[in-house]
Amino acid sequence: MAIATVKDQNGNAISNAAVNFIIDGVYAGTVYTDASGNANMPVGPYGSTHTANVTATINSLSLSANVKFLDRNNLFLFRYPSANQPVQSYAEVDAVFYSDLGNSTYAAGVPLTFTAYDPYFSVLGTYSGVTDASGTVRFFFNMSPLLGNNTVVVSNSNLGGTLKTTVIVGEGGDVSNIIISSNPASPVLADGTSGYTLTIQATDSGYNPVRNKHLTIVKNQDINYSIDVTTNNNGYATVNIPPSIFVRNDVYTVTAQDIDSANNSTKYVNNSITLGYIPGPATVLSVIADPNAVANANVTTPGGAYDVHSTDIITTITDAWGHPISGQTVNVASLNSTLGSISGPTTGVTSDSGEFTTQFTLNASNRLVDTTMGVPVRATSGSLSGTCYVLYTDDSFLSIKSSVYPKYNISVNDTINVNITVRGIGWKIRGQSYDIALIFDSSGSMDWLSTTIYPTTKDPVLGYILPETGTMSAKMYSTVYKNGHNDIDPRDWHFVDDYTYHGNGSQSIEIMFSSSYRNYSSDNSGTCYYLMVNDSAGDYWSTYVGGTNYDHSANENYVIIPNPVNGRTYHIYGAYIYNSAMGGAPYNMMVLTEPKRLGQKGDVDSAAKVAASLFVNNMTNNRVSIVWFNTSSKVASHLKTVDSTNKTIINNAINGLGASGGTQIALGINSAIAELTGPYSNSSNKKAAILLSDGYSQSPGNDIAAAYTAKNDSITIFTIGMGMPDMKTLGDIANITGGTFNMTTSAIDLQYVYGNISQQLNQIVANKTDMHIITNCTYINGTLYPDAVYVPGSAYVKYPNGTVVQQDPSINSNGTYDLRWNPGVIKLNDTWTLNYQLRVIMPGPIQPITNQSYINFTREDGSNDSAMFTTESLFVNGTSPGNLSLSTLPGPNVTILSPLPKTGYNTTPPTQKIAWQVNYTGNYSYNETITQIDSSGTITALYPSAKYPAGTFDGNSNRTFSFDWDSSQIAGDYSILIIADDHHGDPGSDSVLLRIRYANGQIILV
Repeated sequence: MAIATVKDQNGNAISNAAVNFIIDGVYAGTVYTDASGNANMPVGPYGSTHTANVTATINSLSLSANVKFLDRNNLFLFRYPSANQPVQSYAEVDAVFYSDLGNSTYAAGVPLTFTAYDPYFSVLGTYSGVTDASGTVRFFFNMSPLLGNNTVVVSNSNLGGTLKTTVIVGEGGDVSNIIISSNPASPVLADGTSGYTLTIQATDSGYNPVRNKHLTIVKNQDINYSIDVTTNNNGYATVNIPPSIFVRNDVYTVTAQDIDSANNSTKYVNNSITLGYIPGPATVLSVIADPNAVANANVTTPGGAYDVHSTDIITTITDAWGHPISGQTVNVASLNSTLGSISGPTTGVTSDSGEFTTQFTLNASNRLVDTTMGVPVRATSGSLSGTCYVLYTDDSFLSIKSSVYPKYNISVNDTINVNITVRGIGWKIRGQSYDIALIFDSSGSMDWLSTTIYPTTKDPVLGYILPETGTMSAKMYSTVYKNGHNDIDPRDWHFVDDYTYHGNGSQSIEIMFSSSYRNYSSDNSGTCYYLMVNDSAGDYWSTYVGGTNYDHSANENYVIIPNPVNGRTYHIYGAYIYNSAMGGAPYNMMVLTEPKRLGQKGDVDSAAKVAASLFVNNMTNNRVSIVWFNTSSKVASHLKTVDSTNKTIINNAINGLGASGGTQIALGINSAIAELTGPYSNSSNKKAAILLSDGYSQSPGNDIAAAYTAKNDSITIFTIGMGMPDMKTLGDIANITGGTFNMTTSAIDLQYVYGNISQQLNQIVANKTDMHIITNCTYINGTLYPDAVYVPGSAYVKYPNGTVVQQDPSINSNGTYDLRWNPGVIKLNDTWTLNYQLRVIMPGPIQPITNQSYINFTREDGSNDSAMFTTESLFVNGTSPGNLSLSTLPGPNVTILSPLPKTGYNTTPPTQKIAWQVNYTGNYSYNETITQIDSSGTITALYPSAKYPAGTFDGNSNRTFSFDWDSSQIAGDYSILIIADDHHGDPGSDSVLLRIRYANGQIILV
């Protein structure tokens, strides 16, 4: 609007004056002034930016003015630093006005007003300014602390009010809080179907949502189980957490990362949530007797031993998926109290392993035998119940008790411990005749005396003597060689001990001073000791004379003092000959008295001959052979039945033995093996040998090899040591063959040991044993997958004599996973124990020992029997139920190929083949699970043993599998669900619905 004002010379307004307007040189019209002297002429509008020249004339007067028209479309608003900014941040809006956009001509001098509003249109700030030469006005303001639109309005009242509007979206600031929740709330059942949806919200310090924020979710601090997500416009992200069949707690940690540009640092904000999978309600109760057989009242419990009439009753309670349930009240009762009763607590609570253990004891008056049904024992817990049966007998049998620990909170790759205890029980020991070889060490030391009188502990004095130089590695002081012997300097004699004799002097004494033959060389230059003895009366005895005159027998030194004087002290000295090539050896010193050990021919009162003759006299109707060895070996008397005639022949052979030479134990064992398996043996008789020795074997490796040969020929060897024997080798021989090792220190001791062995030979419960411990496993596509595998080197066997030996089993994995040991001979009241370890490789319910495990054994009379194990079960947690479902990693895809259609199929019992294909393109391996679900949604079976297959298959593969489903089950609807899971992406699954009718058991379409 152009306004022309007309006034007189005095400045007074002139009304009703005609004013002519010319616009851009064109007459626009005449307008009369109003009372104020104003004449108004409209100018425009124009479709584009335009500057109009307006001229007003009246009479001879005229005046011109330019009027600028601007296009509001030439006004541009720019938001800094961006159109989306954190709440409360400093924002900038620049208005740029062009007068001619085509020529980029700025509109300078244009007044503009800025008004900023928060999301609820409360004023945040205002500013008025004029465009500069670049057509620009800048507006700064602080954004609202509220999320949403911060609206900026640019206006000019002369230009029609509001010209332009822009919005800067206020977003959450840096992440200060991560809020995590789950649906449903933790925990859920570890049933393989119940999972979680995890909801995550990222907020700033004002708890405003932070959108488009990258978050990392990691399970149990394992980056192999992680996923990256981005929050939505409301700051939320959701993740599906898969179900699990394992009782466990998984910790999910969510982390946000921000860059602090001011401090040039990285800031991490995180939070965690624990999601639990718990057992279901108590559903399954099982009860076993361990061991499952006890002795009846005809059998007496030996002193200090456990009650052979009692057994443990173990009740186990689990949910439907095999998880142990703790805290369940259990009541246990005998259903036939006339036969036996509960001797332990009748009521208790299950432990963490789901077990409650009490004891059952057969009644003291029960002399009956029942190895078929036994005494029923029932356990109840609420509505659950189960029954086991305790067998009882007075026959000879093997009692087996097993245990596995720990039984709770076990995961894949954990190690579990297994303990097996086998006991010989019984009353009716079924005797059998023996072929027995008496093996005598007839080496030179067997001519020595037999009864130890010093030390009083009966153990030799052990020690070293150092040369004068003080080191064992140095040569003897002033040592020279003469005729292959060492000449000893007097300074090399060292005091060893004093012995004071107390007695009447009627028997000689022998002072022994020797070392191991293994450190001695036959050229008389090996490691050994010399002996010298003197007394206060000036008497002198020595095994070293000097020069070429020596009274020294290789590594063995002794002096015999006839008619020792009561109260006299004998001073014992030794000299040490050390050969570095043969190694150092300690000396053994002891004082002996009569009788001789074996002696020479005619020494019929020697300890060995008297004890052996007594043994022969007690073995009527058995067959005995006499074998001797030194550096050679021979049978002095072949096997003969012990009767009145043959006793004399056998005893004459014993009395004809004499001592000389070295000690080669293997020769004696081999001679005995040949005798007991050769033409003189009776094939129906059991085989045993009694080996007597007093010295160190010259070839212990050969001795052990011979022992294994004897074991393979079912020959039990009892070993006896006297004097200073090779106890380790003798003990190993006995352990290998199932015999015992006994150490004797007198003639009376020796007679007792021979007598004890004669009793043992007539009290053998199991003569030959073969133990098989079978672990549950799955055999698929030619590969065996056991629940757990043996840890090499972990097995230790404790034999009845107390000796502990490390002994790995033989392992048969051809159709079963079978750990096999040979316990050897188990005698009445003997205990044989085994401890070993297994590494768990399968998750879910496993059986480290199945009830298919057994010991086959042969009694003395040749009859065969078996003792069965009870099942040992436990639940193993897997490494993970699967990864998060939002993972971008490809998971396996499962497609059932048959039967089709998947909604139902006609079939005929007893089996229905189910085939499926797994397509997998990932970089990991996967495993599979087959689950049977009944019409109520309850998992009724996991095939087989919760895993199919138990192993894993490499990725990038297409594989086809099949499974024979047992369709001869209880009538009803069954869903067979097959799951393949690589634990990184989504598990793949497919299912088929089958129905078994009540009428005829047919499976029909549904």
